[in-house]
Amino acid sequence: MNNLKDDAKDCVLCVDEMSIKTNLFYNLSHDYIVGFNNSYDRKTYEPAKHVLCFMLRSINYNWKQPAAYFFINNSFSGLDLQNTIFAVIKSYSKNITQD
Repeated sequence: MNNLKDDAKDCVLCVDEMSIKTNLFYNLSHDYIVGFNNSYDRKTYEPAKHVLCFMLRSINYNWKQPAAYFFINNSFSGLDLQNTIFAVIKSYSKNITQD
């Protein structure tokens, strides 16, 4: 994103939660089991029933960028959602504004 013009970096953060089929998958290349409950700051070994997706979308141009996603067992609490949104914004604003 460093090669974009300044007005092309203006974007909104979209958040969506979707229900998914509970399933566990072993990722052989990363030696990791995908599908457990994992939020921004903690992980439990409960199968996830939802995915929470964060996406950046341009205001002035036609681009979109997945920012983060989390497999979760139940809906996020308000405090967890707030902390996650601030962490995503902090991460991307640091990466976008530093040239």
